[in-house]
Amino acid sequence: MDAFTQISRNLDLSQLLLVHTGLALVSALGTAPTYNLPVALFGLLVLRGEFDGVQMKRLAVILAATGVLDVLWILAKGSLNFTLLFVLANLLVKPLSVACAVQSLQNSGAGIPGLSFRSDAYEAMGGEDEDHPDAAVISMPGALNSP
Repeated sequence: MDAFTQISRNLDLSQLLLVHTGLALVSALGTAPTYNLPVALFGLLVLRGEFDGVQMKRLAVILAATGVLDVLWILAKGSLNFTLLFVLANLLVKPLSVACAVQSLQNSGAGIPGLSFRSDAYEAMGGEDEDHPDAAVISMPGALNSP
């Protein structure tokens, strides 16, 4: 996960959305999912406008959801052809785009609760142990204490 995190930190979301737009335009020459181009254009509009955490969260969720739809479309399509290659390429770029969107949300302080692509998220939990200074201590109300 650290390699993926490092790669996503070095990428520019606007460039990734331009790649999505180009792949969606080329795949439109055949029978392809119609939702990829509007999603990419929505992302470009979100980035062009004033940064809004709510819109960026929507973009991250929509990109992730259309990734699932792309997998279902590829499985239903079955046969390998020109369009399928571009839809597959678009699908392979989507996890990076979602990670970049989440990174930009976290950098602005408006992250998605429970979702983190940061390697320092474990240290942010706090707590130290003498034997394991990097370990986090988590206490739960009503949990049984071990001797």
